[in-house]
Amino acid sequence: MANWDARHSTSAFQLTVEHRKTFVRNKLTFWRHDAIGIKGDNNVDQIALGLMVEHSRTERTKVITVSGAGGFVQSRGGLRLRPDAPAAAAVEYA
Repeated sequence: MANWDARHSTSAFQLTVEHRKTFVRNKLTFWRHDAIGIKGDNNVDQIALGLMVEHSRTERTKVITVSGAGGFVQSRGGLRLRPDAPAAAAVEYA
């Protein structure tokens, strides 16, 4: 978006009945679920990371952030993040 003003139509992003049906269907079909490990080391782009994590909203994917740094990491924009697991644990979720 170039501008955040009246030209932005938020109604295009509402949760519809079809979206809700998809969510419930995905939640119930647990045998089709995937797990994705996303690397989140120091200097990570927090916007790109956020977009990747957004993928889990469908309830078909569990997203975990992994890091070799241990403890908190800091994004390019200064956001402090605590990864879900060490990088070695990513193999468990594959």
